[in-house]
Amino acid sequence: LRASTHRLIVWYNARLTAAPYSTKAVGTGVTYTFSDLTAQAIEAEPRAVGERVERALKFGAVGGLWVGPLLTHWFNFMERMLP
Repeated sequence: LRASTHRLIVWYNARLTAAPYSTKAVGTGVTYTFSDLTAQAIEAEPRAVGERVERALKFGAVGGLWVGPLLTHWFNFMERMLP
């Protein structure tokens, strides 16, 4: 487990160096998707699986296409302004 975790971290860091915006966008999109699925499980409202998946994918799209790239740019800007 530790060797595979180490390989994953090395791979992720290489991706961050090679393509920081897309790597962070994908990471944010995946996080938003699973966060919404978790929220839906906690809510426990009776919904069809298709509705649950659609909602989770919408949140994932917002995270991956909007929030991830925007916050990546913002934090890069802030790091330059306030080292």
